Amino acid sequence: MQAITQLSRTTFVGSISRTRLFTTLSPIYAVASGKKGIAQSAKASASAKKTKQTKEKPLSLLQQKRLEKPKLPVTSYALFLKDRFAAAKSNSSEKLDLVGLSKKFSEEWRSIDDATKSKYKAQYDANLKEYETAKEAFYKKYPKRPASKYAQFVKEGFEDAYLQTGSATDAIKELARRWKNSR
Repeated sequence: MQAITQLSRTTFVGSISRTRLFTTLSPIYAVASGKKGIAQSAKASASAKKTKQTKEKPLSLLQQKRLEKPKLPVTSYALFLKDRFAAAKSNSSEKLDLVGLSKKFSEEWRSIDDATKSKYKAQYDANLKEYETAKEAFYKKYPKRPASKYAQFVKEGFEDAYLQTGSATDAIKELARRWKNSR
C-alpha cells in the first residue's frame, strides 16, 4: 500500500499569505518530501498502466471501404522514375539532389526510344488490368447506393428544363422550384 504524503503549499494573495495542507501520491512531491519508497512504487504503477492493452474498435463501414478500395496503378513514367531513382540511390553513397535528378530523368524519358517506353507501358497495362478486376470486385462487395428521389427527379426533367431555359444553372433552379412546389 502506498503511503500518502502530506505537504503544505503557501500561496500569496495580495499581501496575505495562506498555507494549505494537501495530500498526494505524486512521485514528484514524494521525492521532494524525502520519501523514496513512494516515488519508486508510483513509477512502477505508472509503467504498469502504460502496458495495459487497449481494445481495438471495429472499423466502420466507411473506414473499411477506404482501406479496401483499390488504388489507381502507377503510370509508365512513374515506373520509369522509380527504377531510375532506385539505381541512382544504390550507386551513390552521398545525399541525392532530387530536383536535379528529376530534371535529368524527365529529359531522359523524352529522349529514350519507344522500345524502352513500351516495356514500362506494358507493365502499366498489366497493373491497369489488375486494377480493373479489383475495382469490379470492390463495387460488387460495396455497391453504390441508389440515387435519391430528388436526384432521380432532376435526371428525368433536366433535358426539358434545359431546352426551356437555355442554361444549365437556370434549368437546375427551375427544377428546384418545381420540386418545392410539388411537395
